[in-house]
Amino acid sequence: MFASAAQSANTPNWLALITDVNLPEHRGAVFSIANLFNSFGRTVGNLGIGAVLAILSMYLDSPSDYIVTMTILQLPLIPSALCYVIMAKYNVRDIHKVKDTLDKRGKIV
Repeated sequence: MFASAAQSANTPNWLALITDVNLPEHRGAVFSIANLFNSFGRTVGNLGIGAVLAILSMYLDSPSDYIVTMTILQLPLIPSALCYVIMAKYNVRDIHKVKDTLDKRGKIV
């Protein structure tokens, strides 16, 4: 339940974060890369659950096979969560840099 809650916390905030920490000319590329890897992760997750569950169901009875499968497929979220923790230290600084850059550009025009 904790892993599902942590994963769902990503969705509403990543668009705002991408917008705030990237300059306008880079946002399209960053959105594209983020969407690509998000879609790739969902695809691998869907394929992975079928493959891992098929293998584990030969060795474990239900519901243990589902529990172990879901646990295994949540493990990649640990490095993702660590990246978010590390990134959180720099978000405020990056947002201020983007705002400063945009302010300077606005004064030129």
